[in-house]
Amino acid sequence: MNGSAMSGQTRPPALSMRGIDVAYGGTPVLREVSFDVPAGVLCSIIGPNGAGKSTAIKAALGLVTPSRGSVRILGEPLRSVRRR
Repeated sequence: MNGSAMSGQTRPPALSMRGIDVAYGGTPVLREVSFDVPAGVLCSIIGPNGAGKSTAIKAALGLVTPSRGSVRILGEPLRSVRRR
């Protein structure tokens, strides 16, 4: 059991995407995409060409702005996270 589980505190996910929609030139690329990546977990996004994998990563990094939904880093809205 880790320290946060023992103390009753839950840590927010390192990355949380909720209801993300992204379109390029009016063509929907992502629709209602939601997922969490817990801190310390390695994950991958797999799928066929054109499935929106790169767009999901770009949304997570703030390189594209979703038309809908939210992206959070450690519980904070992406727009409030300071870039390094």
